[in-house]
Amino acid sequence: DKAALQIGYAKTAKKVDMKRIKNVAWSILTQASNEEKENQSGSPEKQVDKEAVDLNNREKEIEDTQFTTLYKTLKQPTKLPKTMSENLSVPLAFIALLHLCNEESLHLIPSEKMEDFKIVQGRGWCN
Repeated sequence: DKAALQIGYAKTAKKVDMKRIKNVAWSILTQASNEEKENQSGSPEKQVDKEAVDLNNREKEIEDTQFTTLYKTLKQPTKLPKTMSENLSVPLAFIALLHLCNEESLHLIPSEKMEDFKIVQGRGWCN
């Protein structure tokens, strides 16, 4: 049927390090509220030790962040290794964010027109 809906999908399997994507996403979310991280530099390959420290330091406050901002920041060449950045898609970034939401009690708040959503710190069941 020519009227069938065409959905684009990856034709080849892509390998990504989900743990690394989650750690980098978490550091981006906490970076806005932790100004000392703004002065970090270095290649993404050498940031493994800093990410391991972030794993154990999950008690931080996050700044409310739009998903599109998080995704664009993740795609920057200084955040992830080149091949991982090239393989990162919106669905993979969203899956990593869902894992973080579960682990860190984050909430996703849709915008009025449903074109984006905000990531906020969990504030209990009665917001």
